[in-house]
Amino acid sequence: MLDWDTFRVVIAISREGSLSRAAKSLGISQPTAGRYLNRLEERLGSKLFDRFNSGMFPTPVGQEVISSALRLEEEIQSLGLRVNKADESEGGEIRISLPLHVMPYGLANDIKRFVRKHPKIKLTFIETNDCIDPNARTADIIVRAQDEPSSGLWGYKITDVRFDFYAARSFMEEWGQAMATRPDTVELPYFDVTSAGPGGDIEVLKRRFPNAKAFGTCNTYDCLIPLVREGLAVGRIARFMAERVPDLVSVCDCDTASPRAMWILTHPTLRDTPRVRLFMDFIREQFREREMAF
Repeated sequence: MLDWDTFRVVIAISREGSLSRAAKSLGISQPTAGRYLNRLEERLGSKLFDRFNSGMFPTPVGQEVISSALRLEEEIQSLGLRVNKADESEGGEIRISLPLHVMPYGLANDIKRFVRKHPKIKLTFIETNDCIDPNARTADIIVRAQDEPSSGLWGYKITDVRFDFYAARSFMEEWGQAMATRPDTVELPYFDVTSAGPGGDIEVLKRRFPNAKAFGTCNTYDCLIPLVREGLAVGRIARFMAERVPDLVSVCDCDTASPRAMWILTHPTLRDTPRVRLFMDFIREQFREREMAF
């Protein structure tokens, strides 16, 4: 039997124009998306997309399948809306998707206050940097740092995520004088990081320290921050993280690089569900009160 996940893949390909982008938008691997498409094409005995260098384009049969899938998507969303309208309780479960690294740096305190205020609401957290398909409904609320809110979602921008280069105090004891007296020649060691963040930050560092040398690379801040704290090198860290790590000092700000916005989002059909709205409004208010600029 064909399931909704199969049709979600077809819709995503029609919207994104390629299998890789469709898979990314759904938060699945490209081979998995390809298997869904191949299974449907085998079941129907017809090709649904023509593949060109410029992208994937639906065949006439594919157009018919996409139209049917879109009607099914609309009906599923409508069903969700009717169910949510009937659910006026402030209790129940909320599934919240969070990016990696956020929870230990302030958000956990907000969650504690929310739970004490609304003990009937159960919170389930999903930590991932993968894209979340809003129509898959794997999460009720999505917190993400990105330039624009995800298409098809509704919510608020809660803050801007800003970065500086930080070093340990022990590192500054060893390197501080050279950084101050000969910034043009000091071979300042730094860690590169492949986690999401604004581009151009390394260039910002090298404008101040032209001979800065990459000491190594980390793919997560959970890896980077302990190494920086040990005094091995400087590293680019979000301000909201560094402010909660003892013995780190800023050595070079990245204000010339564009910050990334932090959003809290939900599916439009969930925006009036009491427990969802309570959580989103509470988190937004916490950031307003702290006046934090991440």
